[in-house]
Amino acid sequence: KMPLELKQGLRMALEAGGVDTRIIDTPMVYLSKNHLRVLGSVGRAMDAALAIPGRDVVIQICGETGPIHLEAREAVSRGAKVVFVDTGRLDDLIAVAGHLHGLGLRGQVQLAFAGGVTLDDLPGLASADLDVVDLGRALIDAPLLDLRYQVMP
Repeated sequence: KMPLELKQGLRMALEAGGVDTRIIDTPMVYLSKNHLRVLGSVGRAMDAALAIPGRDVVIQICGETGPIHLEAREAVSRGAKVVFVDTGRLDDLIAVAGHLHGLGLRGQVQLAFAGGVTLDDLPGLASADLDVVDLGRALIDAPLLDLRYQVMP
């Protein structure tokens, strides 16, 4: 990974240019797909996160524990403030947003989108029903060596 000193400098430069480097401004618990794998479900992950007082919950979903729109519904119904669709597939974002609209829940949550999104993708996302686009890998978390790990069941 990029050295921490360099990453901090990039964050400062982006913030100086008006780019927000946090998903939300409030104190948060971030539940990644690895947390969902370890804990086994959206519900168990949300319960664990909500046990930490004074934190909003941001949850990354990928459709691994069930259909992605149902993961989103469970997260929102349990109190997630941000549902982070991290597949890079616009169809997944559309399915989640449409499902939440249909249930009257879309207004209760911010939708974030990521998964290999680059600056070139932004014009195509401009009309999408989302609140946050994550370009972290392209801007801040660019690997020096493309190596990653994932917790597998």
